[in-house]
Amino acid sequence: MLSFPKVDLEVNLSTYEVIYKNRHMDFTGKMFEVFSLLARSAPKVVTYQEISETVWGENSLAVRNRLKYLVYLLRQEFQKVDPSTNIIENIDRLGYKLVTEPYQL
Repeated sequence: MLSFPKVDLEVNLSTYEVIYKNRHMDFTGKMFEVFSLLARSAPKVVTYQEISETVWGENSLAVRNRLKYLVYLLRQEFQKVDPSTNIIENIDRLGYKLVTEPYQL
């Protein structure tokens, strides 16, 4: 179980469950693979190449496009629970990281 209390997020790697703000998230297999990789690596950035090779076993343009679309879908699911959330941050030209601290203004 990975727990990120500051953003009210739990990821259970053995049961493939994600709970965000007391709501169960419904992810496809690939969505969970991408998200759990980000969670296991948090708060570090995971490169596009690392995600592509870990989840799909290759690093090609087609895989990168699938990855971008899956991250879009993941963000949509989190925004259904909290429209102001940005739980997955894009690090320009590098990769993605899971946001584990609330943003301070």
